[in-house]
Amino acid sequence: MLECEKETVRLAVIEFPSMDGAKPFYRSEEHQVVECLRERAGQVQLYAIDGAANEDWSSALKASKSLGP
Repeated sequence: MLECEKETVRLAVIEFPSMDGAKPFYRSEEHQVVECLRERAGQVQLYAIDGAANEDWSSALKASKSLGP
């Protein structure tokens, strides 16, 4: 959308090596400082999602390329 009275959606993606790496960051002192600023800026929904290993993505990409355009 190029013109709008109010922007309604923003997306940020932060990658961590594992879920065990994301949780300590979320609880860290550094994040708490930023969280205070974020909370005053608007509403937020946070999700932590397990992803697939890079090897799995590489295999999926090769397979999808073999299907053609």
